[in-house]
Amino acid sequence: VQIASAPVDAPPAATLAPAEPEPVVTPEPEPVAEVEAAPPPPPPPPPPKKPLFGSAKWAESSRFSGKDAAGRTASFVAYVLTSDDTFAFARHDALRIEGENVTYPLSATFVDAPFAEGFCDLNAMVTVGAASHEGAEAMNAMLASSRAESVRDAMGAAAPACEAAPRKLELILGRNQTPVACPEADLPCPELTAHQRPFALIAIETDDPSTDIAEALKDGLAAHEAGGGNVLPRVKLSEYSELTVK
Repeated sequence: VQIASAPVDAPPAATLAPAEPEPVVTPEPEPVAEVEAAPPPPPPPPPPKKPLFGSAKWAESSRFSGKDAAGRTASFVAYVLTSDDTFAFARHDALRIEGENVTYPLSATFVDAPFAEGFCDLNAMVTVGAASHEGAEAMNAMLASSRAESVRDAMGAAAPACEAAPRKLELILGRNQTPVACPEADLPCPELTAHQRPFALIAIETDDPSTDIAEALKDGLAAHEAGGGNVLPRVKLSEYSELTVK
C-alpha cells in the first residue's frame, strides 16, 4: 500500500525591492558674462558757424566772456580792420589809412568789407567810439560818442536783413589819458596818436536772451585786461576816461 506523501511546501519566491530611481543631477548654470551696454553715440557736431563778414578785411582782435549781476554769461569777439585803419583826426565820419595822410568815408568800410549771413545769428553788435589824447576832455568825450554813433548808423545801413536783427549797442571810451611825445615842431601829431582812435566792432552771443549785455560786457572787458589781454590792439581800455555802454 502506498501512502501518499504530504506535499512539501515550496519556499516562497523572493520579492525584489523596487529599484530606486537614479538621482537627477541638474547641471549648475554656467555664469553669464555681463556685457556692458554700448555707450550712446556722440551727439552730432554743431553746424559750422556762418561767416560774419564777406571779406578778409576784418581780423579778430580778441575773444573773452563776461557775466551780468545774475551770473548769466555772454561771449564776445572784437574785430578790427586788417589794414589797421583808424578814425581820422578830429573826424567822426571818416577813417585814416594807416601810415598815410589819406582819409575815406566811414560808410565805404562796410561796402568794401561787408557783413555776411552770420550777422543775423548774433545777439548784439557793439560799435566802439574813442578819442585820442589831443584836445579838451569834454570835446573828446563828445567826439568819441559821435564816432560810436556814426559806426552804428553805417553798420545798420549795411547789415543784411534779418528776421530778428541783433541789437546795436555803443561802447564809448572817451579820451585816451596817455600823452604822446610829439616832435616840438609838429604839434599836434595825429599820426602818432592814431592807435588811440581805434575803429572796432564787438560781436556778442549769449544762450540766455535775458542776459544784461551791458553788465556782461563791462565784466568781460575788465577781466580780460586784468588777465593781461588786450581787447583792442596797442591800447588798454583802462587808458580812457570812461567806459559807457548804451
